[in-house]
Parts: sequence; structure tokens; C-alpha cells
Amino acid sequence: MALQLREPKQQHQLSREQALVEEHAEAWIGKLTRITTWIEFERGFLARCGLGSAPAWAIGMPEWATVEHIGLSDGWSRDFARLVAHPIMRSLVSLRVSSRVVTSLLPMQTSTRIRKLIVDGTLTPETRSALAAAPMFRNLELVDVRG
Repeated sequence: MALQLREPKQQHQLSREQALVEEHAEAWIGKLTRITTWIEFERGFLARCGLGSAPAWAIGMPEWATVEHIGLSDGWSRDFARLVAHPIMRSLVSLRVSSRVVTSLLPMQTSTRIRKLIVDGTLTPETRSALAAAPMFRNLELVDVRG
């Protein structure tokens, strides 16, 4: 999207960019619009989004390849762990999830590139220790607990 490449952006450009996203999101990211609660594009590609759920059909879709950040509402599913650990998620470096979701991700043996974890809620000392040892979070640089 040419508008996203212009710097600095003026207000009318930001408004036009938002209008284009609202008008064309389904064409650009297909069925993912059914599960996203918010979306942000960067250089014309899906870069950040919020998820209301993570159904099995969404795992491995090519539209995920450019996503750097996912925030998951507390209405999570077990498939979220499979989604973020899938090889297509090669750009994913940041997650925002509840402490309950963190606990569900700890048993995953798959390594990811996730460097930043934002946790809504609290983490017990046991969970913090498990997080430090979890293969899924071996690249973790920052944990921001907001609870």
C-alpha cells in the first residue's frame, strides 16, 4: 500500500489508509477477518492483530507469514499454541495474552522467535520458572506482566 510508505503521514493520509483497510481487509486477509478483533497493516501486509479465537482452520494459513504481533482475548482455544508454533509464523516476535494462556503454552516443545511477551494477569513463581525453561520462549528478551 503506497500510503503506508509515505513519511511523514498527514491526517488525511491516515484517514484514507484506515478507510482502505476497512474496505478491503477481507480481500487482503481472507477468512482471518472472521477471527480478528483488530488488524494493523504495515507496507501493505498484515503486521499486528488481535484474535477472538484461534480455530484449527486458521493454522498454517499463508496470511500469517508477515504477522509480528498477536494479542489474544481471554476467549482462547487450545489451538492457539499450535497456531503460534506453526512454521508459517516466522515473523511472530511478540504476544499479548492472559496468564492462563501463558500456562497453556508452556508444554509446547516447539521453538519460536517470540522475543516479547505481554501478560495480562499475574504469574506465579512456578510459572515464571517454567517460562524461562520453555522451548517456545527460548528467544524471550522481555516479559511485561500487567496484572
